[in-house]
Amino acid sequence: AFRRAAAALNGNAPLAQKTCVAATDKVDLYLNDYQLVVNSAKRQVLKDYLTKWEAMTPRVPIDGIGIQMHYNPDFNGSFTPANVRAGIKDLVSTGLKIRILEMDVRGDTNGDQTLSDAEKIAQKEVYQAVIEAYMEEVPPEQKGGVTFWGVGDAQSWLAYTLPLLFDENLDPKPALQGVANGFEAEYQSPAE
Repeated sequence: AFRRAAAALNGNAPLAQKTCVAATDKVDLYLNDYQLVVNSAKRQVLKDYLTKWEAMTPRVPIDGIGIQMHYNPDFNGSFTPANVRAGIKDLVSTGLKIRILEMDVRGDTNGDQTLSDAEKIAQKEVYQAVIEAYMEEVPPEQKGGVTFWGVGDAQSWLAYTLPLLFDENLDPKPALQGVANGFEAEYQSPAE
């Protein structure tokens, strides 16, 4: 956010910081990026950046980390429920709020723009596993929320993969029940 603000203000870092400080009086400021939960190197860069950010003057408080959750099972095999859970747990260690943003789960895996029963079940299971990981790994005071990247498949930026909770007619898909099941999970305090 700071780098983009600085770039938008022609590299004027002091003005960018003042702009961010003014904005944080009204809203929570999240650093938001893609692949944070499945790419440990990217997570470490973010955590290092947060350390540098905290040392800046004037201090601009970062309230949380946004996880762009465009779940792609074909992405080098790294998008697995276990990797997502481990990534969420690692981000919790920052002490900042954690928010899942832009959540969608690619459902059509063979390119025919339909979901077989097996694809519907797989999509439901992924939605449920991600939400369960969030609910179980993120302490209540660090939960920033979950945002889905659309409602119906027809309006999705990835419409050809049928990634959302409702189909093109806005009828609920099994994925919706997966989300509901996931939200029933409770925070599991780490064993001391």
